[in-house]
Order: sequence, then structure tokens, then C-alpha cells
Amino acid sequence: MEGKRIKKQLSAACHYAYVRLALNYYTYYETIFEEGFAGQRLEELSGRFHGILKGFLDGKRDMESLDALREEAIREMERTTAYTDSFQAYEYVLNRLELRFSPQLLDGRDEVVDSEALTADIMNYITGTKDVAVMNERIRTVLSQLPVRLTKQKFFSMVEEALRVYKGGPAEGLKDMLYILGAQAFLYEPKTAEPGYEGLHEILGQLKGADYRSLTAEAYRSLAGRLEEAGHTLLDISGDMQLFAELVNDLYVLCLTRDTSMMDVSEEREIKGLLSDIQALFTAGDKRPIPEEVTEKLTFLEGKQEAYYEQWMRSSVSSDTLEGQQDDPLFEALRKTELLMSGSSFMSLDGHREAEEEVVDEALLDREEKELFEHITEAWREQPRVLVRASMASILSSLPVFFTSLDETQSYIRNSLESCSDEFERKAFDRLIHEIMSMEMM
Repeated sequence: MEGKRIKKQLSAACHYAYVRLALNYYTYYETIFEEGFAGQRLEELSGRFHGILKGFLDGKRDMESLDALREEAIREMERTTAYTDSFQAYEYVLNRLELRFSPQLLDGRDEVVDSEALTADIMNYITGTKDVAVMNERIRTVLSQLPVRLTKQKFFSMVEEALRVYKGGPAEGLKDMLYILGAQAFLYEPKTAEPGYEGLHEILGQLKGADYRSLTAEAYRSLAGRLEEAGHTLLDISGDMQLFAELVNDLYVLCLTRDTSMMDVSEEREIKGLLSDIQALFTAGDKRPIPEEVTEKLTFLEGKQEAYYEQWMRSSVSSDTLEGQQDDPLFEALRKTELLMSGSSFMSLDGHREAEEEVVDEALLDREEKELFEHITEAWREQPRVLVRASMASILSSLPVFFTSLDETQSYIRNSLESCSDEFERKAFDRLIHEIMSMEMM
């Protein structure tokens, strides 16, 4: 009985993935035709994808090559994320220097920031919703921009307090959070210029080599320009990588499910024809627009993606509920399909879920925290104080909210503002946080 239910769900996934792959492949070609590849590595990976797709359309399932391609796509996104984390720290620093070199942004206002009034504005923003999740997200937004004047000991004690929420839960959740915190503490900062990332590495080197205590207006504007350039590059790469990962995941779902799924012959012929046409345009390499007769084939797919996704949701049989079937090939196909369709495009597919997953106890938490803090302390020895503060702000904004009450939240915000003696930084925060609050309210 369970086998029939699983097959029904896998069939819905197959139909959905087929349609989405065709639509996204069309979009991917348009993006590359108009803007070119965002990076050299993406062009290389795309070439391999076209070959694997052609094999699938010809009836071959090269799972080994598809697995390898997906793993490389994940590694590329990790490299992109490492640069993004590093540049965000420098953005935090430069934002706080902006008013020194661009006083016109104050609009003629030169008054001292009123900590009490600003704290009240922020608390009104935080409490302007009854949704606890939204409230917590607003607290994290404030923490990401708030001036930081903490000793390392105080900072680490705050991290310890926040991480206690993982006690009693699965170890995998704690390890995921520790990786995020490590990335924001420069533990994974790119050390060498890997192929395809030379330009970003050069900009990172310029930002790292700057003397932020005696920065001139000219140097500031140059660094701000390079940072903006890096931001655009990373946005292009990450956007294209996200779309590419979805293509790989949909093809992966098809390879897992097609042999156990029933499909209308004429429908599959139409979708295969569209995929073959786009694949031929890619491999031809002459960068010509998609012909009108190919575009017209999209009308056949209208409404199908939504319909098949609804079928997938209605026929949902979670692999978590299927006890004792871990050795069944259908179970393994369902397990991987769930991950591939989870919305987390770069999630690992390795391994079965353990029947009794490791649970976070006091000893494990203490051990992991001690190791993290040792690595962070070592990484921060190489960084100027302004970057350490930027790292602290980023880490605090990524943690589960650790305040036990709104009064504690308010007290922390007020103390952070009053502890910051740099009036330019206080004004910069005032301006930034009001921009953020106004944009959200709009």
C-alpha cells in the first residue's frame, strides 16, 4: 500500500520537475543571452549540464556525473557565500565612515543623536507587529546594524547563552549554526584567488589592506566604489548559480522518478522538444535569440507547474513516517526527492537519517563552543578593531534571539548607543536604521 502511495507522489514530482525544468531552462538561456555568464566556473558547469541533459533526453541516466556536477555547484555557492560574508563586514565598516566624507547626507542636521529617542523609535518598530517571528527578525535586523562595544568575554557569553536553545535538539542543527557563525568570523575567508574569482579576490585584498583609522576621503570613495562593484558581481553570480542549481535539481528529480512514473506520451514529447531546442541553442554557441517557434511551445505548459505542485502536496507521504523501509529503492528516491524539492537548492543528499540522531547535551555544547571560540579568537588577531566589531554585529544578528524580554532588548539597544562615543557612527546608525524601518513600513 505504501509503495503505491510513494509511486503516486514520485509521479507528481516527476511531472512538476519536467515542466519546471523546461521553463527554467528557457529562462536560463535568456539570462545568459542577455547578460552572459556571471563567472567562468558557471560557464564550465553549464557545459557539463547540457551534456547530461542531452543524455537524459536520449534515454540515459548518468547519476554519477549528475551527482558530481551538483556537488561542484554546491562548492561554487560556498565560495560565493564566503566572499559575500567577507564583503558584508567591510560594508558595515564603510557605512559607519560614510558621514565623515559625505556630510551632505545629514541634510544640514548636525544635532547629537538622542539615544533615548532613537531607542524608543526602534522599540516601536520591533513591537509594531504581533507576529513573534517578524518581531524576532526585526530584532536581528537592528543587531546587524547596531554599534558594538563589547569585550570578547562579554560577546562570547552572549553567544553561549543564545546557543543553549540547541541543547536537547539534533546535533545537525547546532553544527549548521556553528558553520554560519564561523563564516561571519572570517574562518572561511578566501585565502587565495581561485580560478574565476580573481577580480573579487583583488577587491578583497584592497579592503583588507586599508588603514581605516586614517582613511582619506579619496581612499574612502575608492574603497566604496570597489565594494559596490564586488556587490554587483556577487549578486549576478549568486542569482545565476541559484537558477543553475534549480536546473540540476529538477533533472536529478527526473532521473530518480521517471522510470516509476506514468506520463502522457504527447505531453512528454512536447516538453522534450522544448528542452532539446534550448539545449541545441546552448551547444551551438552562436548566442542568437530564441526563435519564435520555440517560444510558442511555452503556451503548452501554462498552468501545469502549479497543478503538478498541488498534486505533489496532496499526495505527500513524508519519508519520516515510513519506518523500516530505508532499504527500499522507492524510499531512497522519495527521501532525495523531498530534499531536492525542499526549496533549499544546495542541500546535501548524502546519507540516510539515523534512527536515533545525535542529541546536543551539555558536554557536546561546551566542546563545540570552546572550539569555535578558540578559532574565532585566532582569526580576530589578524583583524583591526573595526572589523572585529563588524563580525560581532553579524554574528549576533544570526543567532536565535537571546533576549528574555522586551525590556532586556530595549536595555541592550540603549546601552549599545550610549557606549558608542563616535558621534559619526551613531549618526550613521541613526540614518541606516531609519531607512530600513521606513522601507519596511512602506
